[in-house]
Amino acid sequence: MFPTENVKKVGHDISEFFHYNVISFNAADSDFYHQAMINIIDLMLEYIGSMKSVNETLNDAKMITSFIYNSLKVVYLMK
Repeated sequence: MFPTENVKKVGHDISEFFHYNVISFNAADSDFYHQAMINIIDLMLEYIGSMKSVNETLNDAKMITSFIYNSLKVVYLMK
């Protein structure tokens, strides 16, 4: 279909549209465009995850999650 760089550009543009217009990912759930949007939503999430502030937040969340689930005492406290 499209060269990979064009697909990534489309994914980037759609992700920017969703991000800056604060549109829920559920808005892309329609019968006709569903699979195409899923393929693009994967690229969109990949792009959003690569944003500096989001990436830093995800890394912090991974560190906290690892700490919690590697310590039974903390898991029991969370419950």
